[in-house]
Amino acid sequence: MELQEIKMKATPVFKRYGIARASVFGSVSRGEGTPESDIDILVKLGTKMDLVQYIQFRDALALSLGRDVDVVTESSVSPYLKSYITSDLRPIYEL
Repeated sequence: MELQEIKMKATPVFKRYGIARASVFGSVSRGEGTPESDIDILVKLGTKMDLVQYIQFRDALALSLGRDVDVVTESSVSPYLKSYITSDLRPIYEL
């Protein structure tokens, strides 16, 4: 799936859940994804979410994209993984 298609399909979900910023990282961002690949998305929350809201957001995003998604918040990224994630980031949404 191309980044433009991800952006088009995911933007309504980002807006509905108050996401401030979103970027794709991992195999899809590097152009190495397959039809079976999940989509890794780094988000900055615009509003607080409880666990139930987070799961609803993740599930809505997966449904919209037709793929499994791994959603990571900017505030939860491990310092040990940050450089790996940021080297692959491809922005797809900003409020």
